[in-house]
Amino acid sequence: MNVDPIVSLRAEHFGTPERLAQSVVHAEGGDDAVVKAVQCSMPGVTDFQQAIDVVCRSANHALWDFIVSTGQQEAFVQSWAKRWAPQGAANDPQNLNRFWPLNVLALWIHRDA
Repeated sequence: MNVDPIVSLRAEHFGTPERLAQSVVHAEGGDDAVVKAVQCSMPGVTDFQQAIDVVCRSANHALWDFIVSTGQQEAFVQSWAKRWAPQGAANDPQNLNRFWPLNVLALWIHRDA
């Protein structure tokens, strides 16, 4: 599947997988159809770029809703920590990154911690 340049650019801006966004465009029936689909809930959307922005934001919100509703916050933070604050990183000589996932989870989920 080819990804439209506008879809690619907007998906990158929102951190949404571009193939996911393009798949929504195809599933809706194309550029004009995705605009009409978005207009069902947001009548002020008038062009393709605005519609893709809504698709990307909606996909990100749905992902977060899924993570939270399935109790996958810890798995997500552990996975993210490997990229964001990896243990053994050169800029972390005291290995403080080992505490990063626990701190993030405590502040995000276990607000009383």
